[in-house]
Amino acid sequence: MHGRIGNWRESMRPSVFSLDGLASWLETMPADQEYPFCDARKCGAAQYLKAHGEIPILSGKELIELGWWNIFSDQPNTFGAALARTRSAQGKAS
Repeated sequence: MHGRIGNWRESMRPSVFSLDGLASWLETMPADQEYPFCDARKCGAAQYLKAHGEIPILSGKELIELGWWNIFSDQPNTFGAALARTRSAQGKAS
């Protein structure tokens, strides 16, 4: 029975590559903490992917396809601003 509950809980989590998943993680980050967008190993997207056990390598094209380019490249490069941009993108996606 526990296996079924565990599978159900896992299926309820937002995808790592979704705006919902990204927003959930950004909510846990210090809003005023900056990230270096031009450092592929330390940018916001890389930190997010590492936190979820993914290989933190995305090309600019992949960031664009995910809808993350403007979220992480626009100024200011803080997690709070990235969260606000993610929330805006979620509204446009609805």
